[in-house]
Amino acid sequence: MLEKERISAETAEPASAAAPATMLSGKLGRIRRRVGAVLFLAAMVIQQTAWHWLAEDRTRQVMVAIMIVAFALLVLVLWWMFFPGATWRARFQGAAAVAVAIGIWIGLFRLDGFSGEVLPQFSMRWKPAAGRPARALANPPAAVAKHQPGGAAEVRRPPLVEPGDWPEFRGSKRDGVVTDLQLSKNESDYPPRLMWRRPVGAGWSSFAVVGPWALTQEQRADDEAVVCYELETGREIWVHTDRGRFVREPSGEGPRGTPTVVANGVLTVGATGLLNCLDLATGAVRWSHEILTENSAQNKEWGTSSSPLAFEDLVVVNPGGPNGHGVVAYDLKTGEKRWSAGNDKSGYASPQLAKIGGVEQILVFDAAGLAGHDPHRGTELWKFPWKNGPQISVAQPIVLSDHEVFVGNGYGHGCTVVEVLADGKAWTATALLPASTAKNLKLKFNGAVARDGFVYGLDEGILTCFDLKTGERRWKRGRYGYGQLLLVDDVVLVQAESGEVVLVQASPEDETVLARFQALDDKTWNQPVICHGKLLVRNATEAACYDMAPKALANVRPERRHGSD
Repeated sequence: MLEKERISAETAEPASAAAPATMLSGKLGRIRRRVGAVLFLAAMVIQQTAWHWLAEDRTRQVMVAIMIVAFALLVLVLWWMFFPGATWRARFQGAAAVAVAIGIWIGLFRLDGFSGEVLPQFSMRWKPAAGRPARALANPPAAVAKHQPGGAAEVRRPPLVEPGDWPEFRGSKRDGVVTDLQLSKNESDYPPRLMWRRPVGAGWSSFAVVGPWALTQEQRADDEAVVCYELETGREIWVHTDRGRFVREPSGEGPRGTPTVVANGVLTVGATGLLNCLDLATGAVRWSHEILTENSAQNKEWGTSSSPLAFEDLVVVNPGGPNGHGVVAYDLKTGEKRWSAGNDKSGYASPQLAKIGGVEQILVFDAAGLAGHDPHRGTELWKFPWKNGPQISVAQPIVLSDHEVFVGNGYGHGCTVVEVLADGKAWTATALLPASTAKNLKLKFNGAVARDGFVYGLDEGILTCFDLKTGERRWKRGRYGYGQLLLVDDVVLVQAESGEVVLVQASPEDETVLARFQALDDKTWNQPVICHGKLLVRNATEAACYDMAPKALANVRPERRHGSD
């Protein structure tokens, strides 16, 4: 009996010793199984905290959120493979399921670029890619190259720039204001009559319109193209191409600048920095300069985007080179360099002419801020610092009065009104609004418009009314994405990023939508144009023209003069 008890005790000891180990192993297993949920919840908390912290900068919000989610998913996969305590067969089955799901996604969807807030945009692989029209247009028909049909006389006698034309980026004053049209406020009048729709090459250029011709810049295969279209029909009149292609995500490919028409010439700057002076009649090159190379300047992250400015007999550009080569003027007729000035890197905004303090000058909104230059010698008269960290100015300044200029920036920086005064020979430039109001309107790469003491702009994609006197935000409504605006009398025309056109009453009281219609079917960052009663819109895939003429103040135009042969 005693022997049996001894044997029983000896055999029972290992069992009792193993119990704590079994319990510990079970607890560790449960902990390991919960690690995935803990990691996921921690990632979500971090993501929400970062989202709130970066509320003033939509782009950084999205980029940080994508990185956090991607990292969290990677950690979960690693956890599943090495820590849950499951059999290796189950682990590999789970990993294989993830791999198959990723493979199916890649097989079905194609990355077509990014939205203005840097969200990836996908489409089904069987849908035509955005660049396909550019390849189809790479070799224009012989009839177009010979300027036919339409008659040689028509091509040899281009129209002269006259009042009512839209000869450069955002109009003759570069302010996005249409002065000769009243839009119907009756929603039943929309959509207006579609005159034509056609494929175009990639790029973010707008149109310049002179008489019956409309000019833009496109990417066609490996060539940057300047294309002259007939306004009424969309027919190509001539095409000029230069070898060159800029592509960079998330901004995509193609030229960004808009042609400037002056006298019988066309001035263009491509995304790689090629400045051309072309003959308006034929597209033939008169002269050209590689403004980045010649001025020791580096191209920017998203390409050279500014449009050239014509002043008297000068062509002014902003290559952003060092040692006095920030702003450069060339002779309009010969292309000879006339002057250069400034040392700051360029921005994405375009030089523009203004009269400040009764003195004509060229405004340049570059990487360091806003400056006024003597248009005849290039001398910098004044400078207002408005830096935004590593980001660079894009939105076009708005001249409000003889001594006030509105400037805006994105990436959480904001806007202000600059007061420029001349005291004898000295100039001063100071902010009129308190710094606390700056973030009430943040313009990323979208130009704003001003009317009756208020500025209307897209603040991180949301239409906003900004009080120029107080710096307060009157209202912020309607998410239109990173599109562009025009002011037509008392109506703000919003070209939404989605391609939709929306008419909003220009009123500080509230957002009142008057009408809307789908003008284009793809991502649209290009500036719209209204000229001679026609609305011209385009993006990186297509262009369209809508007839707004029934609402024009003056539909009967005098006979247009033409240039000499």
